[in-house]
Amino acid sequence: MASVPSFSVIITNHDYERWVGAAIASVMAQTWPQVQCIVVDDGSTDGSRAVIEAIPGITALFGPNEGQSRAAARGLAVATGDVVMLLDADDLLAPDACATIAAHWRDGIVAANFRLAVLRDDTPTDETLPVRPFHHGDHLAHFLATGGFTTAPTSGNAFSRVFVEEVFAHGEGLDANATDYWLCLSALLTDCTVVIDRVLGSYRIHGSNISSYGATRSIGQIQRELLTAHLAQRTAQTIAARHGRRFRRLPHIAGPYELKWYLLLRGAPSPKWRLPEIPRLWAIRRAVAAFARLEGLSLARRLSNILQIVAFAVLPRPLRRKLAVDGFGIRNDVGL
Repeated sequence: MASVPSFSVIITNHDYERWVGAAIASVMAQTWPQVQCIVVDDGSTDGSRAVIEAIPGITALFGPNEGQSRAAARGLAVATGDVVMLLDADDLLAPDACATIAAHWRDGIVAANFRLAVLRDDTPTDETLPVRPFHHGDHLAHFLATGGFTTAPTSGNAFSRVFVEEVFAHGEGLDANATDYWLCLSALLTDCTVVIDRVLGSYRIHGSNISSYGATRSIGQIQRELLTAHLAQRTAQTIAARHGRRFRRLPHIAGPYELKWYLLLRGAPSPKWRLPEIPRLWAIRRAVAAFARLEGLSLARRLSNILQIVAFAVLPRPLRRKLAVDGFGIRNDVGL
């Protein structure tokens, strides 16, 4: 990589006419001189195209609605920068974001993580993401022990373009959304990530983005999230092995929360999302051990989660269905 890295910022947009112009403006306002702005419109049906086409000096790509990952891949195909950033069309970069990342970038680094300030619609808040502190130490060992990892959302990361190409080439199931899951976890497990504990952008929470679904999630959505975790975690372990990291791979989902939901919803029909079956005893042992070691949890929360895991593992389906629907507010859209 060049000693003075160049950047390609890929903005993926779908029906964010209200915000995409501001996202582009935040890229064009970068103080770093070598920044390519690529905007991929993923089949928008609102006025996004007119907004994008009115802005000079960018590379604009228009295509059918295929999802975030495929839109990002289209942008990646024309990216020329040493460092790639994926900016959601409703988010913003601080003017010095690329310059700050460049100051921390070294040969051998595959990713940089940084903080994002939270906007609620257009209103600034005192919140930042990630909520938990960044982990410092051996990320692979931490992940293998707890299934946990801490990164900012998509817009709070920068990656080596060569590394992004590698993950896209080997990413199992990387064809829809949650692109940051595959990229961030794969980068962390290689142990070649630099953490910049500063706010270098803004993350917008509003009524139509993924951060707003909250308690209205359905069983089908959670099944999809579990499959995403399974495929992304398996991919990350493959990438880490390709980068010379030696470890015993985990055969199933690693995350304690994912295992908790799996135990609660096991037996539910899954016409779309074919998650491999996880042995119940393995899931219990793995989840309990992970919650016992996971950072940032009070003793009360640890015990509460462990008790829930044991209960979900032994309760019959009718009682688990009642817990899911009445206790957690999960919509039963598949007939648990």
